[in-house]
Amino acid sequence: MSDENISQTYKKKKKVCMISSEKVLPYERPALSKGLLMGKAKIPDINTCAANKATHLQEWYDHNGIRTYLDSRVTEIDFDHKTLFVQCHASSGKESSTTTKAIQYAKLLLATGASAVKLSDFKMEGSHLAGIHYLRDYDDGISLLKAIETVQKDGGNVVVIGGGFVAFFFKKKKFIFCYC
Repeated sequence: MSDENISQTYKKKKKVCMISSEKVLPYERPALSKGLLMGKAKIPDINTCAANKATHLQEWYDHNGIRTYLDSRVTEIDFDHKTLFVQCHASSGKESSTTTKAIQYAKLLLATGASAVKLSDFKMEGSHLAGIHYLRDYDDGISLLKAIETVQKDGGNVVVIGGGFVAFFFKKKKFIFCYC
């Protein structure tokens, strides 16, 4: 079933609610390394559905009956009463606030995602030092991009530890690699 057919099915029956801890709408994760860090793409260009080659901005979610809660976290699930308790963050300029909303559901899909494996997970000495970055989400990408730009402007080196998919794209930037 295509992306459009799925959203039309849900739009006709019930409302869909998407809760995300990220501050930005869903995006293609490979675009963090292949687009953002290579300087080829950024939000909203990577808020897409690759299968349909379509950009999904907030208007798309609104049009398809999908309520989005960004920068929010589910703090509790009451399965007996089919209720989520969601901590929602809102920022306006320098002011920010947090509210908790109770959201009832008929059906619940938990898609918890993943987190980056960090040096601190292995209790490595120095894992808390400044200048160590990970790439898992958009905020990580922006932080890493700024750090790379600063180091390169100052004539320093960037060291990439690992040899995965992301490292392949960094090779084009002539970084120093440590394969583990």
